Parts: sequence; C-alpha cells; structure tokens
Amino acid sequence: MNRRWMGRWFMMVAVLHTALAVVMFKEQWIEIAKSGVVDAVTASAMRGKAAWFGLFGVLLFLSGATIDALESVGRAQPLLVSAGTLLLAVIGIALMPKSGFWLVLPPVAAALIGRLRQPSEAEATSGAASS
Repeated sequence: MNRRWMGRWFMMVAVLHTALAVVMFKEQWIEIAKSGVVDAVTASAMRGKAAWFGLFGVLLFLSGATIDALESVGRAQPLLVSAGTLLLAVIGIALMPKSGFWLVLPPVAAALIGRLRQPSEAEATSGAASS
C-alpha cells in the first residue's frame, strides 16, 4: 500500500517545532520585534538561537510540503534528500539526544526502505522500453 504520509509527518513536526519556538523564545521574539527585526539577532546569542529554531521549523515545513507534493503524484523523494535528511538527523541526535531530531527517523527510514524495495526509474524505464 502506497500511503501518503511522509511529507505530512514533516509538516506536522514543523508546526509543532515552530509553535515550540514561539513559546520557548517568547521574550527573544519580543526583543527582536522591539529592535526592528533588521540585524536584531547579532546583539544576542539567545535571539540568534530563537531565530534559527524558528526558521528551521519553516524550512522543515517547506521540505515536508515538497515531499507531500511528490507523494501525491506517486513519486519518491530524491535519494539525496532522504540520505541528507538522515545525516542531519543523526548529527542532530548526536549533538542533542534530548531533542526532536528523533522524529525525523520514521519518514526517512520509510523513504529509504521504500527506495530499496522499488526498482530504480532507470530500470523501470528500460524494462518498459524492452517490452
């Protein structure tokens, strides 16, 4: 069964991540706004941390939306995306074991396992051409 869930998983994690960024760094976001936003994080490591935390959630959401779009037309995410996301998760888990990086593993594992179970596009195309 080819269910569409990996992109949506990433989008849900991203929504939770971004909401957590707002709650955890409320004071820093207020300081950033009061500072006029432009160049507002260079003065404070905590503001920088808030910005990176929040922006990473947005990037994760956009990645999830892209993966969902691929899933909606029956396409697998590129191997580079799956492998790169796995590497990012492993590094994140090593640096911060008590973090949400663990939530990246289920869809990445599913994508990589799914790729191993299916013939490559080149094999599928050459098989169709020889028929």
